[in-house]
Amino acid sequence: MRTSVAAVIALLALSACGSESDEEPQESASDRKKTDAIAACQNAVLDRLKAPSTADFVSSSAVGAFVVKVKGEVDAQNPMGAMVRSSYECDVLFDSENNVRPDDITVNVVQR
Repeated sequence: MRTSVAAVIALLALSACGSESDEEPQESASDRKKTDAIAACQNAVLDRLKAPSTADFVSSSAVGAFVVKVKGEVDAQNPMGAMVRSSYECDVLFDSENNVRPDDITVNVVQR
């Protein structure tokens, strides 16, 4: 009886170890597209800031499929050196191969 109990415990321990996976979950194509759209939008916003090296993106979100709408906020210095929070919105267009089309990013940055 002791041998069978030990065997059951050993099997349970082995099966518990085998059920865990070290692999990261795969990012879905939709999530990857949104991540790419956020990065493209933030780069476009940086191009429009007076002091892009001071930029701190404090929030961002993305929705959509073919055209992804990105919204967020960024803190950056204005021309007088004061940190100012601005809201931004971008419409990011993807081509048929799911690549961002840099010429087709519409950006609107509004200081508060």
